[in-house]
Amino acid sequence: MFRGRKSLRGDRHDLYEIIDLRQALEAGLVGQFVPVVSDADLAKLAERLEELEACAGQGEKGDNADRAFHEQLYAPLNNQLMSQLLRVFWDVYHDLSAELPPGEIATQSILDDHRAIYEAVAARDPVRAAAAVHEHFRGIRQRMIT
Repeated sequence: MFRGRKSLRGDRHDLYEIIDLRQALEAGLVGQFVPVVSDADLAKLAERLEELEACAGQGEKGDNADRAFHEQLYAPLNNQLMSQLLRVFWDVYHDLSAELPPGEIATQSILDDHRAIYEAVAARDPVRAAAAVHEHFRGIRQRMIT
């Protein structure tokens, strides 16, 4: 966390590394579970997406719904260590994002990214799901540039 805070006062290199690791982890993991995701898992993910759509742009409430979507996305792997690592990346990024310049957050774009991830998983298409995850992180990076 200290390295990330320090980087915001400089070139943000450590924050970019956190985003790189989170993106690599999420995009890589999506291909592991998409082919075997259950209908029950998809129903839970659809519920998280609906919550995100209802809460988007509402500050902490929207952030919590976003986090819940990502946690549910990888829950079918039943990998506690991986889940903890994703939570750490999430916590560090969201703690540090408050120190980033405000920038314009395109709520609809964020929702579109999450819907694309859900639809690719529902189609059981790991290539499309990984591409959707990468596109989502493009938006995260865009906010860091502004």
